[in-house]
Amino acid sequence: MNAKQYADAIVLDQGPRRNWMDEASYVDHQKWSYKQWAWHFLQRNPEYQAASIRTGPNSVEHAAKFGRTSLKPYNQQYLKAEDDNKCWLVERVSNMDGCYLARGRALTYELEC
Repeated sequence: MNAKQYADAIVLDQGPRRNWMDEASYVDHQKWSYKQWAWHFLQRNPEYQAASIRTGPNSVEHAAKFGRTSLKPYNQQYLKAEDDNKCWLVERVSNMDGCYLARGRALTYELEC
């Protein structure tokens, strides 16, 4: 295993995040939005950590792999303002619809906001 493979295999930096082994770290968990939970788990994902370090926030392709519209650096904390932002791809699709063409083929399209 070379140095790059080793770096890719380990969890890079857990930083000042909550200790998932300590129940007292999650006393407020019942108030968390699904976005906060999503970020909590995603930022601990070693693949996401590596992607956010290597490619930066402008890599739409890498962000989409993780269901996000942009790659937020993994070591940043969740902010309550993020509950109002559309950071997750699932929130970008506001409607899905379809219709039948004259020749009997179905056409499906997504409307994004």
